[in-house]
Amino acid sequence: MRHNFIRFIFWLSIGLCLVMALACSGSGNEDDAENQAGDDESPGPEQDDDNNDNDDNDDNNDNDNDALSADVIVDPDSPGATVPNTFLGISVEWTHIVDYLGENSGEARAATVQLLRNFEAEGHRPVVRIGGNSQDRAWWNPDGLPRPPGVEVDLDPLPVSILAALNEAAGTSLVLGLNLVLGDAANAAAVIAGLDDRISRDAVAAFELGNEPDYYWTEGLRPLFYRYDHYRGELETFHDGLAALVSPVPPFAAPALGSTFWLRRLADFFSAESDWVAMITTHVYPFTVCYDLPPPAPARLLDDFATVDIGVVYEPVATAAHAAGYTYRMDELNSVSCGGADGVSNAYVAALWSADVAFRLAAAGLDGLNFHTPGTYYGVFNYDETGALVVMPLYYGMRLFSLATAANGRLLPAVSSLSKRVRVWATLGDDGAVRVLLLNEELTGDSLVKVRVKGRPAAAKLIRLRAPAIDAQTGLTLGGQTWDGSSDGLPLGDPEYETPPRKGDTYYISLPALQAVVVTVPPVE
Repeated sequence: MRHNFIRFIFWLSIGLCLVMALACSGSGNEDDAENQAGDDESPGPEQDDDNNDNDDNDDNNDNDNDALSADVIVDPDSPGATVPNTFLGISVEWTHIVDYLGENSGEARAATVQLLRNFEAEGHRPVVRIGGNSQDRAWWNPDGLPRPPGVEVDLDPLPVSILAALNEAAGTSLVLGLNLVLGDAANAAAVIAGLDDRISRDAVAAFELGNEPDYYWTEGLRPLFYRYDHYRGELETFHDGLAALVSPVPPFAAPALGSTFWLRRLADFFSAESDWVAMITTHVYPFTVCYDLPPPAPARLLDDFATVDIGVVYEPVATAAHAAGYTYRMDELNSVSCGGADGVSNAYVAALWSADVAFRLAAAGLDGLNFHTPGTYYGVFNYDETGALVVMPLYYGMRLFSLATAANGRLLPAVSSLSKRVRVWATLGDDGAVRVLLLNEELTGDSLVKVRVKGRPAAAKLIRLRAPAIDAQTGLTLGGQTWDGSSDGLPLGDPEYETPPRKGDTYYISLPALQAVVVTVPPVE
């Protein structure tokens, strides 16, 4: 257990960095400690309303600006990048395919299929990434041969059958992790061949080579102070051996970084591996409970550290990746590494956080993200010891993001004035509708938000996310519907929509503390 002591000293040495800036991420498996990072290789003002002659539903025409918490202006005529319909996704360990995604019969769980298909209504098709810590401990072993050192997981046709059934039923695209630590190209080729027997290559976005190599030395998987140059040489050798054994050669993803240690080396990586890497991947967790560190308070998940700073750190990576011709996914993230924190990762605050951080990464230019699930406390959904479905708050946040980016939504500029902590995101869909997401991150008090959507004097509809408390684990509703007690993945209850008061193209939104709304403004007829 020598490497555990090394990791402890390592984390102690960089602890001060955490109060200065976001510089971290890590694997979310509760069995391993890997999070936080350093940056070295060692460890609008209100505008005139020109649509006032259309003043139906005019209840709030005389609102006093002094009572406003936020004054928002959205410009539908300046759309930016489209949020890909594969932006959302989940990340699952190889060890959880049978009990989480499927059944021992080899079929996909019906409720899992439905939870993923719920996003089809907005035109989204979630990506399922299979990987994490288990991928560098797994090998293809349908015959039950003795395992080599470091291998703990045997792969056989059963999980492949489940993935094939899931893809067929839910139309999921897959990112599949291969074991780089073992360094056995022939066995990795056998994994691909086993998958090819059941799953079309068209369904596989990429095969990811290794998981968080920047943490290999802290995990005892490689010698002390294993560095980027060591990794790059090892990766190239592994890839070349694998490519010689597989035809056609599939798209590959790398480097699956778990920290920011090696981000500054990505320019070299892009240049050196440009002929065979298709997808760039990284991981991030803003907080950790590794080494028995205390969990964050629920409200900390709404701090800029856990949302804004993540976008700031990874936006340059997205820009550079796209310039080099790659797609870029944050293909593993969640709130608190090492399994999550009770009352935080499994609480209502995770719903607000997940919607906000998803928009942060979309605005930063990433092509997608995958929330890691399940953990001890974090997860998108889970199944209890009886097999009953438990839909977790984070799923509500994913649904909120999906509603706000429906119909191939393109990001719109949204200018907000006043000082209250109301997050604002807006999109323009192919259907011509403008959708505005408002997240009130104030802990107490009611807010009134004035939203002007330029040139859109039309009756809008509003859907609301709410919960009894910031740390509530049940009682959440989205548009009046809940997944509490759902057994099949469908929400319970009748949908509820509100019609916000307006004056011309300006809408007045009541937004109590810790609530969120999506306002949909139709095109002008």
